[in-house]
Amino acid sequence: MINSNLIPTSLTQGLPRNFFDELGKLLAFKSISSDTAYKADCKACAKWLIEFLAELPGLEVRPIETAGNPLIFAQTKQRPGLPTLLVYGHYDVQPPGDRDTWLADPFEAQVRGERLFARGARDNKGQTFFWLVALREALHANSLAWNVKVLLDGEEESGSSSLLSELKRLVPELSAHVIAASETAGFDSADPALIMGLRGAAILRFSIHGASRELHSGNHGGRVPNPAVAIAQMLGKLHDESGKVAVPGFYSKVQPVSPTQRELLAQIPFDSAAYARNIGVSELSGELQFNALERVFFRPTLEVHSIHSGFSGPGIKTSIPIEAQAVLSMRLVANQEPQEELDRLVSFLQSQVPVGCRVEFLMQRAIARPTSADPRADLYTRTGALLRKFNSKAPVFLWSGASLPVIAEIQNIVKAQPLLVGFGTADDNEHGPNESFLLGQYVKGFTFARALLETDYSGSFPTKVE
Repeated sequence: MINSNLIPTSLTQGLPRNFFDELGKLLAFKSISSDTAYKADCKACAKWLIEFLAELPGLEVRPIETAGNPLIFAQTKQRPGLPTLLVYGHYDVQPPGDRDTWLADPFEAQVRGERLFARGARDNKGQTFFWLVALREALHANSLAWNVKVLLDGEEESGSSSLLSELKRLVPELSAHVIAASETAGFDSADPALIMGLRGAAILRFSIHGASRELHSGNHGGRVPNPAVAIAQMLGKLHDESGKVAVPGFYSKVQPVSPTQRELLAQIPFDSAAYARNIGVSELSGELQFNALERVFFRPTLEVHSIHSGFSGPGIKTSIPIEAQAVLSMRLVANQEPQEELDRLVSFLQSQVPVGCRVEFLMQRAIARPTSADPRADLYTRTGALLRKFNSKAPVFLWSGASLPVIAEIQNIVKAQPLLVGFGTADDNEHGPNESFLLGQYVKGFTFARALLETDYSGSFPTKVE
C-alpha cells in the first residue's frame, strides 16, 4: 500500500479517490512473464484487472485464455456514429534483477520525493492504469465521446507470442479507428511528445566453421582457415567508410526525409555534442550526411551485438578455433519489410564467406514491422492541441528508433491509426533497478487520457469501422 501522506496535496486535488492506492495494489503483483515460476502471479494480476474492469458501468469484460498468460479484452457498448478507440497496454513486467541493487522491495511501491518506485511503475502498469482509471471516470460521468475497446497483454516483455498468435482471429473484436498506447517517454525532461513512427526490427545469429577440431596455431596456422579471422573480415564488410550499410539493396525502399519531417525536427532542441559527452564517446558515428536525430528516426541500421570465438577463460590458449559466432540486428524504417531485409543480409553474408569456411544461420527472426504516421493528419493535430491545454510547452513530434512489435502488428492487421503518447522521463530507469515514475507525470497521463476520451473526434476519420 502506498503511503499517501508522502504525496504532495497539490497532486491529489481533484483526483479520484484511491487514485494512487489502486496503482500500488497493481504494482504488488510479481507478473514476470519471462519466468514460468511466476505464471500464477501473472494470472492473479490478470484476475485483479478483470475484477477492476468488471465494476465499470456499461463495460463488457472477458479474459482470452491462451497457451501463455491470459489476454484481457473489454469494450463499451458500441454506439453508431462514434469513432472507436482501442487502448493497448500490458500488465507483465521485467524481472527485477539483483535485489541488492534496489533500495527497497521492487514489488512494494514506495513514494520517495517526487517519484513512485516499483517494478512496472513506468513500464507499463503505471502508463496502462491511468487509461483504465480515466475510462472509469468517463463512464461514471457518462461523458465518453468514443466507442472504447481495451486490450491488455500479459506477455509483452517476453515477446507477446500468445497475442501475436491470436491476432488474426481477434481482428473483428479489435477493429478500431485508433490504437492508443502509452509505452514511450516524452522528449527530454517531461515535455509531451507524439510518436509518429517506430522502427521495425530483425535479428540474426550465425556461425562460421573451419576445421573439424581445434588446431595448434604453430603447427597449422597460416595454412588453415581461422573462423575468428573470417567472421571479423565478414563483419568488417557490412558497412562502408561513410557509415552506410553495404548490403546490396538495403536502402532501395528507404524514403528521403520529407520537408515536413525536417521542419518538425528543427523544433526539437537536441545538442549532439552534449549527447556524445553524456554517453561517453568523443564523437558520433554513422551516416554523417544525416544529423543525429535523422539517423535514429528515419534511417535504417545494422548493428553487431556480440562476437564469440575460441577460448575465453583465464590465461592464453594458442589454438585455432573451430567456430566463431556473431549476433546482428537491423532497425528498419517505413516501407522496409523485415523478412525481405533478412533475406538480403543472409545472401550478402553467404557471398562473403572466406574460402575453406562454411556458414551456418542459427536464428533468423523478423521481430517487428516499422510503423509510420502523417503528422498532418487530423488525429495528431487535434491531439497535439489537447496536450497543449495542460502543458507549459507545446508537444513535439518524434519518431522512435525503438520497436514495439505488437503495435506494429495491430496497426498492420487491424488498420488502425497509432496514437503513441508516453509520459515517461529519461530518469525512470525502466527495465533497470529502482524503476520509478514521476507522480506528476502519472497525474498528467490520467488528465490527458480522460480529456481524450471525452473529446469529440467525429469527422477525423474517413473510414467506418464495422
